[in-house]
Amino acid sequence: MNCSPKTMIRFGAAIGIGLTAVYLAFPEAREFVVAGAPILLALICPVSMIVMMFVMKSNGRRKNSTEQMPPASLAKASEAASSAA
Repeated sequence: MNCSPKTMIRFGAAIGIGLTAVYLAFPEAREFVVAGAPILLALICPVSMIVMMFVMKSNGRRKNSTEQMPPASLAKASEAASSAA
């Protein structure tokens, strides 16, 4: 599975915005933000891949649950046949 450049850019922007907000809102956390920024930016690809795995897993559950249910037209036809008998 490859890491999409679009996803990495989105995560990088989100991390950058979050770090900037924390840096500006909490003056006592500025040293932590400056020290942690390079580490967080280096983890963009692995973190985005983990998020994508969870998203793909949740999409798979939805698809499997809808595939097991009969289509609405089939369900209506079977109800009509049982009520006619």
